[in-house]
Amino acid sequence: MAKRYPLSRASKEYDRLTGLYPQLPKLVTPYPQMNSGDRNCLEMALDMLDACSAKTGMPIDLTDTASTVDGRWVMSDDLPWIARWHACRQVYKIDRTVSDTLVEQELDGDLPVELLHRMPYPIIYVDAHVPVSCQTTKRWADGFFAYLDRDLMGELDMTFVYLMDDGTRSRMSLVIEDGATLETCLAHIADVDDVLDELTGGAMANNKITDPEELACLRYCATASLNLLLFVLSAENGAEIVYTPPKTPRGQKVGKRTNTETVRMLGAKIGSAIGAARRVRYAPHQGTGERTLAPHVRRAHWQSFWTGKRKGREDGKFGDELVVKWIPPIPVNQGAGEVTETVHLNSTEAGE
Repeated sequence: MAKRYPLSRASKEYDRLTGLYPQLPKLVTPYPQMNSGDRNCLEMALDMLDACSAKTGMPIDLTDTASTVDGRWVMSDDLPWIARWHACRQVYKIDRTVSDTLVEQELDGDLPVELLHRMPYPIIYVDAHVPVSCQTTKRWADGFFAYLDRDLMGELDMTFVYLMDDGTRSRMSLVIEDGATLETCLAHIADVDDVLDELTGGAMANNKITDPEELACLRYCATASLNLLLFVLSAENGAEIVYTPPKTPRGQKVGKRTNTETVRMLGAKIGSAIGAARRVRYAPHQGTGERTLAPHVRRAHWQSFWTGKRKGREDGKFGDELVVKWIPPIPVNQGAGEVTETVHLNSTEAGE
């Protein structure tokens, strides 16, 4: 395990903002699991908005729904992730081959939202290249914070805060309804501004997304984030702790800030296997009177199953815990060791 490890973009963003607003750590320390709907968060937000406006010399409008936030601002929606990251710094770095595959994979909408309740910490940072917009020019984030949040109406949301590759931030929230599926979350993806619309007396009505192409783009980006998050929460993801912060300052160089993050690498072996499968080259099939299944790759997908007690339950569940597992792309007929599926031709077909 490395003695030192470079700071993630998450902690760099936190350090940058606390450098601009030194009062932030003191403000958020008493509230390590702050939600955006908490009274203390709302009170802090008013003060912070005034401070931001004074700091930047720019007025901040609560009805402004720009998808990204100027890096100099600390908006009210930033306070929950800042408070949580201040108290808990857990980085999950996903192998690039695996993350690229997950980004392009369709989401299994039948998966229950119960899986998202299994967050291992109040907040995590997923270090993976992820699309945030695909309109005109695709825009990417270096990674994103993920945490469960309660909004102003008391609804539970899965919130993603993206750290864009151009230095800005973007945010997306999906309402998590009890007993719902992930498809339900995506179906209501355009309703995330309902709360702010109500609070601003309908001022948000003209900003709601209705264009089919924009909705498709938003769904694509949300699907990519959910797939990456599910991989973090899944079984057999090859998690390996590559760095833990030292318990004492011994050995730290003078003038160097201690990395207080715990960093896990996910999917390294899986990514290596996927890469090896993609490099396989095939010899053309010769006419042998047999029709063989063409070399191809079975698409990646999610597999869920229950563990624990099954018999005699009265709560309607099939076990104690629902577990999700990622099945990566599986090569078929792509080299030694693969089972070839063969269809034998009858005499008529063979003579054609």
